[in-house]
Amino acid sequence: MKTTDILLIIINFAGALAVFLFAMTQMSAGLQKVAGSQMRALLARFTGKPLGGILTGMGMTMAIQSSSATTVMVVSFVSSGLLTLAGAVPVIMGANIGTTATAWLLTLLGMGGGDSAFSLPLTLAAVSLPMLLSRREKPRNVGQTIIGLALLLVGMDLLKGAMPNLEEYPALLRAIASLSGHGFGSVLIFTAIGALMTCIVQASAATMAITLLMCQNGWIGFEMAVALVMGENIGTTITANLAATVTNDAGKKAARAHLMFNVVGVVLTLLAFRPLTGLVAHVAEGMTGSSPYVAAGSIPVAISLFHTMFNVANTLIQVWFIRQIVWAVDRMVQSGRGGLGARLKDALRSAGEGCSRGLLWLYGMHHYMGSNGGNCGPI
Repeated sequence: MKTTDILLIIINFAGALAVFLFAMTQMSAGLQKVAGSQMRALLARFTGKPLGGILTGMGMTMAIQSSSATTVMVVSFVSSGLLTLAGAVPVIMGANIGTTATAWLLTLLGMGGGDSAFSLPLTLAAVSLPMLLSRREKPRNVGQTIIGLALLLVGMDLLKGAMPNLEEYPALLRAIASLSGHGFGSVLIFTAIGALMTCIVQASAATMAITLLMCQNGWIGFEMAVALVMGENIGTTITANLAATVTNDAGKKAARAHLMFNVVGVVLTLLAFRPLTGLVAHVAEGMTGSSPYVAAGSIPVAISLFHTMFNVANTLIQVWFIRQIVWAVDRMVQSGRGGLGARLKDALRSAGEGCSRGLLWLYGMHHYMGSNGGNCGPI
């Protein structure tokens, strides 16, 4: 593979990814403008019980198509005292379930191709045009959402076109095959790759789209794709944790709860990896007529199915341990003198006070000796 070929692949892929991310941003922004105030009202009203919190988080994320936006909103609510940490944890769980709708949207609408690849986006764009030209704000917001969806589908098609044919690049095929040939170690490697990809791109929907396309093109097998999805669930927590860096301890605890929920879910899945992937493959075979272990074309459906089953099962298990999660994040982010950050601040403050006292003492001694003989040289 020539250097120019590699650069061309990278440039094409980066451009397609930029279109996809811009489309996700536009669609999410439009949805938030349309339903933002109602979502905030629901968040404040229906989070008293775990079930209400889960349904609220799920509904919000499905409505605005962004689990990151939901969790950042939760972090800000907890930080401002409008939502308790115990009430925030179920909302975070529901947000993880709601984000699976994006994977199904990409699988059902974005995996097509051929001559009609742009027919649906163009239809959506035509529908949104009168709304975008409206003088009223609400139709414009709806139009922004529709045009965002249209661009999202275009971005998916561009990503598919940017994916190189591995048969033309045997060296790249061998490199990917080498990562996949280490048994359970490869599962851990691809989990780490999925987390890193999502941290870099800052959008789990984008990494999910990349994963689905890699499966469809035969780059990776079903189990390695499942590992990528698990890593993406960890990587997506970075957004809320970055937002929490400027909040108080309560906001930081909500962000850590998101991280802890997803990490625990991944660990539990890894402990029962083979049986769970076998179950998902069996269900997917019943839906598509072919096993994801055999037919690459059925892997996207199997991956979307796994993503949904993973988050639903993770929620059903951990919803009974909300008190323990709250207790754990309380210990992770301790207030007062007990926390690492507070202890570091106290240590620096004490060191600074000690240095100040030492300098004052030296200055006083110098002044005293200078006034009692004048033979003391400069310090």
